[in-house]
Amino acid sequence: MSEKQMYVIDENNYLFKNKIKKTKKRLPEESVRQWTLFELMSTYGYLITDITIEEKTRDHGGTYFADIVVRKENEKFAVIECKRHKRNNRETALKQAKSYADDLGAKYAVYTDGNEWLVEKKSGETWFPVLHLPKVSNFSYDSTLSGVVTFLHHLAPLLYWLYQPIPEKHAERYFRTLQWLFHPNDISLDISANLRRGTDYLLCYILSLPKNFEVGYEESNIRLAFSEFQKFLRQAGVQDEYPPSIEIYDTLELRNLMEIDFTDLMEKNKGITSQEVNLVGLVLALLLYTKSLQENKHFRKVPTRLTGEFENFINSSFMQKLNLAIPLSRNLEEVDYLKALCSESWLEKGKEFESFFDTE
Repeated sequence: MSEKQMYVIDENNYLFKNKIKKTKKRLPEESVRQWTLFELMSTYGYLITDITIEEKTRDHGGTYFADIVVRKENEKFAVIECKRHKRNNRETALKQAKSYADDLGAKYAVYTDGNEWLVEKKSGETWFPVLHLPKVSNFSYDSTLSGVVTFLHHLAPLLYWLYQPIPEKHAERYFRTLQWLFHPNDISLDISANLRRGTDYLLCYILSLPKNFEVGYEESNIRLAFSEFQKFLRQAGVQDEYPPSIEIYDTLELRNLMEIDFTDLMEKNKGITSQEVNLVGLVLALLLYTKSLQENKHFRKVPTRLTGEFENFINSSFMQKLNLAIPLSRNLEEVDYLKALCSESWLEKGKEFESFFDTE
């Protein structure tokens, strides 16, 4: 069976949106499939490039589409059939998954309704029940204990604002705390160094806009962010070199170009890990926030969309490594308890913040 109970994926964060028909997005089966996709990446270690949906297959003379096909070393490895949560038609659905797997040459067939997770493996011409779909590899918990404690120390103030907008008077403190996550630290994340550095520079840009720093400081940060994001996008195979004339573009044009490219990347889900998918979602929310900053030149309320993208990123990266999960928004008691635990950390961060600026 699956190692985790089914959890709900926000429709805004659905993967492979371009391959899902509009009529299917709100079907109960789609919520099960999206949970399965996130589990394949976060628990089983598959990259998003290892996974396809709606792959054509033939069964008894007809043409059908497999819900999920997983590849390993470029070979079709597993077919997964997703049904409505707790629908209880396991035998028919598992038979369907095995038939599709036979046609596609996959060794594993899986049925899930979000509650049950049944796996069979083919040996010769016979299918046998097995306990689990194999993981790509065991995750390497190579972080030091001191590194984990330090990371939690910096993460706690951010979790204080779980599922909430952040008042503008606290926005600067929030972004300065958020920026620490993208500095080198003892927690190794499965994220491109270019994407990580670009996010750091983008946060520097956000923090500099209301401050009226020396001429050129803002522009240098947005250009550095753009340069790092360019390298990341080329590695992902979704963008060619921009022409040298890019140097004459202003910061607004640079930001708009980044927003277009990252939106394109999210639609294609190409060549990136699950952690990178969620970080790109956070970057897009940060780029949107910069628009209000450029217009007003002072910090604005941080919307729940941005804090929500941060929560998605944390869930798919750090929490994945330690096999932990942020409580769902509907679990109000757990959310309130976590906020209470983190309140002192947020207050301490405020004292550090005031002390820092008193000494400048």
